[in-house]
Order: sequence, then structure tokens, then C-alpha cells
Amino acid sequence: MQSESKLCEYETEAIIASSSPENLEHSPFQSSKLELNYPKEDYRKIFKQQNENRKSLRLLSNKVAPYTGCTDYLMSKKRTKKRQKKIDLENLAKRNVLTNHSLAQRRLYQIDDDLKQLREEEIERRKVLDNMWKELKNKEESLRDSFIGFDKFMIENKEKRERSTEKITTMGALAQEKTQQVEELRKEYDQCIELKELLDNGIKNHSHFEKYLLAVVDKNHKKFSTIEDLFKRFDALLEARHILSNLFERHLSQLEEAKDAVDKMVMVKCVKIAGLSNTLADLHKRFEAAKLTCANWEQYHHKVVLEAMEKVMEIQAVKDSVWQVYQDICRRKGVKPVFKGNYAKQLEIIKKALLKFRLVNKMAKAMQDESGSPRSEEASSSDSIVVNVVHKVNKKLEENAKILKLPPKEEEKKVSFLQIPHTLLAAMKFKSGIKKAESGIHQSRSTSLMRLSASSGFKGRTSRSS
Repeated sequence: MQSESKLCEYETEAIIASSSPENLEHSPFQSSKLELNYPKEDYRKIFKQQNENRKSLRLLSNKVAPYTGCTDYLMSKKRTKKRQKKIDLENLAKRNVLTNHSLAQRRLYQIDDDLKQLREEEIERRKVLDNMWKELKNKEESLRDSFIGFDKFMIENKEKRERSTEKITTMGALAQEKTQQVEELRKEYDQCIELKELLDNGIKNHSHFEKYLLAVVDKNHKKFSTIEDLFKRFDALLEARHILSNLFERHLSQLEEAKDAVDKMVMVKCVKIAGLSNTLADLHKRFEAAKLTCANWEQYHHKVVLEAMEKVMEIQAVKDSVWQVYQDICRRKGVKPVFKGNYAKQLEIIKKALLKFRLVNKMAKAMQDESGSPRSEEASSSDSIVVNVVHKVNKKLEENAKILKLPPKEEEKKVSFLQIPHTLLAAMKFKSGIKKAESGIHQSRSTSLMRLSASSGFKGRTSRSS
């Protein structure tokens, strides 16, 4: 193709050179190729038609690949641009005929050589094309046979067709999957390449560490023979550190759990203590209130004890006075005191004696009022008055005995004349004994009160000190 393009260039240049009016007579192409004297524009048209015919023949004869055709097309365009340059007719006219002739001969020789090469190339190309056509015919026949067989096969076996369609779909899906996998693998491959580059850069950057490790191994050749031993030792230390960190975390978690438990227990106990403190405050208030009430009740108890002691002392004094009066009455009567511990009997006897003395006293007062003389004179007066008094006393005694339902005694019913002064004296002594008993009761009461006050003061001091 290059030789043909060169040939075309030479032909066009020769034609343009010979087409000038000055050189048309001396051109070598005038007699052979351009016998007819056409004008300049007609020659150009004829040349263009010839070139077009040649191109059409080439396209028909030679089935050129598209990329080569594109290159030829572009080269021809480039050449046409170069051809469109303005030709200086003055310079062409000035050229010598001999130089033009020599140039034309050189071009002819070159064109002949190029044509020979082109013919040889065409022959070889033709052979190749013939072989290709033969192969294409064989393939066409095989394809035709295969299509015919495939049609028969499809007509005969519909099930196989369906299976084949399914298989085609599955194969298409598999092909898509495989394409996706291939793309993924390509991506992974690219990533691996990037990683490799990064690792190579890292190895280059960390080469000084290797040197350092080798230096360490050289210095500690007794402990470590290779770098792997160092890494093993480092891995062992890392595992130990990991184990220790796990233990530390476990112990920390246990401590945190224990702390939480202690905090919870402290909170619970604080709540309990707060509740107990509240209860203690309530109990303290109750204790203070109870203490006040106890003090009040102690005062009341002290008062009750004092009153009870007074009552006991009074009762004891009354008992003593009753016993003394009873002894005096028995002594006056000349009777032994029988009822020592029976105070009821003693009081009955004392009551009877008092009734007798009251009657005697009343009778004496009545008689004194009648006579208008004192009591001492009545005792020493006439016997008639005394006898009357005795009779009245006996009557009253009988009446009182009936009221009290006492058994009448002859000794007590009758009061003799000799007993009257003795009874009066006994009554007087009885009154004086009662006064003495009252004074003794008052003295004993005062002493008992002093003792009780002293004992209560000692108790109060001991209770306060405790």
C-alpha cells in the first residue's frame, strides 16, 4: 500500500509538471499517454476518475482490515493536504528540460520498482485470500451442515431444546456470575497488588528494624540464635501480658462487683441505721415521756407510801391504844386480858365500857343540873342520889343490852354503891389514857414521817446517781 501511494504521488507530480503550457511540448508523456491535447482541467478530471476506479478495484479485490484502511485514508488525506500547495509556475517554467527529463526517468524507475514490489505483495496477498476463501467455504459448508443437523435435532427433540434453553439460561447466568467473579477477582488482584506495593514500601521503610534485630541477635547469640527466637520470646511475653491483663480485668471486675455489693449493703445498712435511729429517737422520746410519767408516778407512789405509812402508823397506834384501853378496863374490872390479838372483841368490850361510862356521865350531869353543885360534891353527897343514879344506870344498861343483844350478866347489870366511885375514876383515867394515846399517836406519826422522808431522799439520790 505504501508503494501504491508513492506511485500515485509520482504520477500526480509528473502530470502536474507536464500540464504546464511551457512543458507540454517537451514532456515524455505527450506522445504515449496524453496524445490528445486536452485542457488542464480535463486532465485532472481524468486522473481523478482513474484513481477512483483503482480504489474501487482495490476495494473489490482486496478485503483490507478496517484499521489498515483507516490508516490509508488518513495518509491520503494528509497527502492531499500537501498537494494543495500553490505551485509557482514561474519556477516551473525556469526549470531546464533535461532536469525534468532526468527526474521523470528516476521517478519511472522508482515507480517500476514499486510496482514490482506491489505485484509480488498482491500475489502473496491473493494467495492468502484464496486460502481464506477456501477456509471460509469449508466453514460455511460445516456451518450449513451443523445448522441443518441442529434444525433436525431441534425438531426431533423438543425436550432437549427446552433443556438446552434452560441450560443456555443457566449457562448465561453462570457466565454472568463468572464474569462478576472475574471482575471481583480482578479487583482483589488490584487490591493485592496495591497491598504488595504497600508491603514492599513498608519492608523498605522497616528494613532498619531488621538490621537492629540482627544486631541484637549478634550481641545475644547465647540466648537467641535467630530473629524468630526473638519473635517467639516477644509472642510469649505478649501472651503473658494478655493473660495478666485478663486476670487484672477479672480481678477488677470482681472488685467492682464487691464494691457494688458493699455499696448496696452500706445503703441497706444506712437505711436500716436511719430507721433504727428514727426508732431510737422515738424510743428516746418515749423514754423521756416515760421518765416524766415515772417521776410523776414516783411522786404519787411516794405520796401513797407516805399516806399508807401514816395509815399504818395510825392503825398501829389505834391498836396500841385499844390494847392499852382494853388492859386498863380489864385491870379495873379485875379480869385477865384474854383477847390479845382479837381487836374486834377488844373494841366490843371497850364499847360496852364506854356506854356504861357515858350513861354514868349523863346521869351525873343530870343530877348536877338538878342540884346545881359540882361533880365532886355529888360523889360525897347523900346516898339517896347515888342510889338513884345506880338504878338509872342499871336501867340504861339493860336497855343497851337489849339493843345490842348481849347476854346479860349479873355482875355487869347491877352496879353496887361501892363501885360507883371506882367507875367514875376509871372513866376519868380512861379519858386521860385516850389523850395520852392520841399524843403518842401524833409523836409516832411524826417520827415515821421523818424516817420515810429520809428513806425516800436516799432512794431518790441513789436512783439519780444510777
